[in-house]
Amino acid sequence: MARLNKSELNKLPPAQRLKKLKEIEEEDKEELQETEELIKKVEKELKEPPVEIEAPPIEPVDISKLFEKESNLEGSVEKSTPEQETDVKYNPSDSDYKSQDVKPEGPIVKADDSTTYTPTHEESDSGTATRETIKKIKKYSKG
Repeated sequence: MARLNKSELNKLPPAQRLKKLKEIEEEDKEELQETEELIKKVEKELKEPPVEIEAPPIEPVDISKLFEKESNLEGSVEKSTPEQETDVKYNPSDSDYKSQDVKPEGPIVKADDSTTYTPTHEESDSGTATRETIKKIKKYSKG
């Protein structure tokens, strides 16, 4: 339940005011009990010794293992047997595929683009209606 201000409490009639104050007092008592229980629980935890966790055993590190031939890619390639290398599943000489020499039919001619676009200033102005209109307005407004 929401707490009331002193000004709001004073506005209530005495019977209701007393009732609200008792409700607030009960809520406060419950909160005090909860906080006291929490305080006791935390104090109890502080008094108990901390739980020790065992660390995993430390294994000695042997650096020479890192440079062994078998652990590297080079070592595994050297260790592979020649039988593994001769197992070829596809032999290009057995296939019926024959290469074809493709030659162009004629000389390659570069296309000549002789069209050029070079508009003059006057042509571009007449093509745009707004510029042409503005010029006419200026011409007639000067007199």
